Amino acid sequence: MITMRLTDLLAAPELGIRALHGDAQDLARPLGWIYTTDLPDPSRYLTPGQTLMTGMMWRTGPGDSDPFVRRLVESGAAALIVGEALFDFVPEDVVAACRRWSLPLLAVPASVSFAQVTEFVAGQQAQRRLGRLTDGLIRQRQLLAEMAAGQTLDELVRRIARETGLSCRVLTSTGRQIASSTAPLAEPDVDLLVGQALAAQRFPTRVSTATGSGTAFLVGPASQHRALAWFVIADLPGNRPADRPEPGEDPDTVDPFNELAAIAALERRRTEEPIRARRELTDQVITLLDEDAERPEIPILLRQLGLDLTRPTVAVVAQAIGSTTPLGLVGSLLGEAVSHLSTPVVGSDAQGLAVALVSMPGAGPDSDQENPAGTAGSIAADTVRRALLRLGPALPGIRLDVGVSRPTEPAGLAGALRAARYARLLASGRPGDPADRGVRVASGDRATSAIMLLSAVPDRLRRSFATAVLQDVVEYDRRTGADLVVTLRAFLDANGSWSRTAQRLHLHLNTVRYRIARVEELTGRDLSRMDDRADVYLALHLL
Repeated sequence: MITMRLTDLLAAPELGIRALHGDAQDLARPLGWIYTTDLPDPSRYLTPGQTLMTGMMWRTGPGDSDPFVRRLVESGAAALIVGEALFDFVPEDVVAACRRWSLPLLAVPASVSFAQVTEFVAGQQAQRRLGRLTDGLIRQRQLLAEMAAGQTLDELVRRIARETGLSCRVLTSTGRQIASSTAPLAEPDVDLLVGQALAAQRFPTRVSTATGSGTAFLVGPASQHRALAWFVIADLPGNRPADRPEPGEDPDTVDPFNELAAIAALERRRTEEPIRARRELTDQVITLLDEDAERPEIPILLRQLGLDLTRPTVAVVAQAIGSTTPLGLVGSLLGEAVSHLSTPVVGSDAQGLAVALVSMPGAGPDSDQENPAGTAGSIAADTVRRALLRLGPALPGIRLDVGVSRPTEPAGLAGALRAARYARLLASGRPGDPADRGVRVASGDRATSAIMLLSAVPDRLRRSFATAVLQDVVEYDRRTGADLVVTLRAFLDANGSWSRTAQRLHLHLNTVRYRIARVEELTGRDLSRMDDRADVYLALHLL
């Protein structure tokens, strides 16, 4: 046992100390540091968990005992030790006060000096600290050796749980379970745990759910961005005996969990390093997809990156709004969120958006047989949304706009990527909602607009359509600088209103009429007709 307790004093025959008040649970309290004084009010010098030792010089009569003990309890004292040298016994009023205030009371015989008691405690604590350090080094070497021998983090977590008698799990900032000694927690409990851990000012920190309380230990350096942190959570749900302290307050357990956190940090670096190394190749694949060329190397490269192409794949696009958040951080956050589905491929595109490609888990028995892709797309969007919502405490002032495509086969990934970008635009255009907590996610699992529908059309066909409709207009602008395309876009955005278009562009009304008439002449379309206006609108968005 690392922690020195009151029972250790009672068990030392050379001291002859005896207990005058306190049951087995009280006497199992940690001893803490001993503060020796005869001040009538020592509370200002006490810190919670300390044990006070006194010769009772402060006691001038029976009425002094109750307020003295009350002040000790209010200061968080662990116990009171009194010497019998002054009275040759412990007055009954002192015992009664300790009984009334539930403070353990120990008596030191007159033949034993306080110096002997403090020397004994100091020697025992020094010996235990040395043993604690030695045990910690041995345990860390064993954990490292076991990991080097191929043991998984799950196995090491279960070992620490057996040694400490406390449940244990490793969670990411979005609540993804990396390893656990027990069954997964319910989602509402994960929401609570992650929120408290992300908002903590220091570690270890106490966390709680509706089912119990425990302690969160930070994995990795405190300097890391909190939104990317991992946590070791000890002792949830509430299976700890009532007389046992929190893991973060008990030296007998705080060391093993700190060592586990250090090992988890090494494991995290080992697993994430290859992902970072593949980031450049991922960016190249995204560029190839954007070119929309039928390149046979794309599936090969995706397999090399670890994507399972035997399952439908979803494209997810994200952008941070309202801050100078580095693209690398947004990509890491997106990668963490979509990892709830499966291991993703994460990179960035030429527009500065974070992009993730992820294979969907196998369809379950409750999947929508009539529209399995649509159902899977909704699941993907909901999963990403819930994961990112948990990051709120670590991302103040930052808004994440996210678009999720519907699942597709490898041949449709270019279209899925376009659909995800359009979905992100839809997300960014939604009105703010406090329930979103800075996260806006839109799904492209159903073609809810013509633009999103056309995003799945091969790029060469989209370019062909746009060119056929607007090539003469674009060429006219290039030759004359007439700004017909700008005027056309403003006209359509204003729902065909001449006056609003003129106001927006700061033009005379007749100038707008002339330019739109020129567009109609060049395109052969009548913009007062809905079908012609739809053609021009789509072509304009596909340029």
